[in-house]
Amino acid sequence: MDKFAFRYSRWQVWNDFLSLSAISLANVVPTPEKQEREENYRSIINSYREMVKHFCNITTEQISSFRISLFKWCHISI
Repeated sequence: MDKFAFRYSRWQVWNDFLSLSAISLANVVPTPEKQEREENYRSIINSYREMVKHFCNITTEQISSFRISLFKWCHISI
């Protein structure tokens, strides 16, 4: 997240990351709100246009961290 620090606060980056993640998950299921959420997603992601790949990296780090924590909690070796 430090890659964004010159332009956005850490709180804003984290909030936007969570919003993008939630919208992505919610839009898997077709609902009447899907279009509105998609417009919200585009509005957020467009403000990070030049840094979209970093959101992918944050997502990858979060998933990896969750996976490791889950395996440790379940006593599974990875």
